[in-house]
Amino acid sequence: MQGSCLRIGQLQAFLHRRQDGAVAETAEADHQQPPTPAEGPQRRRIVERAKPDLAADFHGRPFADALIAPTRIYVKPLLKLMESVTVKGMAHITGGGLTGNVPRVLPENVTAVIQKSAWTLPPLFQWLQAQGQVADDEMHRVFNCGIGMVVIVAAADAARAIENLKAAGETVYTLGRIEARQPGQEQTIIQ
Repeated sequence: MQGSCLRIGQLQAFLHRRQDGAVAETAEADHQQPPTPAEGPQRRRIVERAKPDLAADFHGRPFADALIAPTRIYVKPLLKLMESVTVKGMAHITGGGLTGNVPRVLPENVTAVIQKSAWTLPPLFQWLQAQGQVADDEMHRVFNCGIGMVVIVAAADAARAIENLKAAGETVYTLGRIEARQPGQEQTIIQ
């Protein structure tokens, strides 16, 4: 079972900020999140079909260890970030991938435009995609693709947010932007 690790006071303050309806201008992401438990059924089917040597070296560790790496917890760096900049939205990317989780934190009138060139798909996800013959759209719908947390801040706060998260030991990428949503447009677009 997965759950939130934010204390209720911080969560209420975050939810209040999210309701302001302002269009945020940039989305940042922490990188190198392993597959989450919610992605397990798809991952398990791919591994069962591919039958890899689980003891084989996979980028410096046994393949089995890469498959079961624990989910990262971002509470401390995010609470510190929220003290220094206004966070417009946060999405922990679990089962449902990028396209399923990011819309949950967006007002209906905006869309997140994510540039898939903003980060490199980590080796395990490259392996899963190749072995499972998984299309890009399906990868973004099912897997976190190495993005553990998406944080949405105003463009004016982006440099300070990046600096703050890097100082906390996080690897951060600017994924894209938040823009006004057009009629019929998805709330998260990956291009």
